[in-house]
Amino acid sequence: QKYIANQDFKHQVSNNTINLTKAFFINLYINSSKGSASVHGLKKNDSNEIYTSFIYLLKAISKIQNILLSMLGVFVSFYTLKRFNQKSKFEIFLSFTIISVILLSAISSDQGDRLHLIIFSLILILMAQFSKPLFAPPQK
Repeated sequence: QKYIANQDFKHQVSNNTINLTKAFFINLYINSSKGSASVHGLKKNDSNEIYTSFIYLLKAISKIQNILLSMLGVFVSFYTLKRFNQKSKFEIFLSFTIISVILLSAISSDQGDRLHLIIFSLILILMAQFSKPLFAPPQK
């Protein structure tokens, strides 16, 4: 199976590059803009209005969280890497980790936030580092 998969991958890269690239970016978009598959799978046979509204709210929160944190993660990571000389090794490591996980998530089709969810805490840490100068007291 491993041999067949490797041969197929080599064939796709050499003979189907355009479709492979399109699929990569489509997967990246889907994985960065959809909510959690677990939340979308919630169902109840005898649902009432309160339950239905609660599920709708959870779906909206999940989707907004994924879109917002994915976009913020990419933006702050690239900004940190742009200012490479002024940043600590920790911030640079976080930036590379965030970007690599988001890009690697595009290999998996239609996974929602499953792979992005693991880096949301890293994005929040990098955001805190990013916002430190904004909220620092003025220098005298």
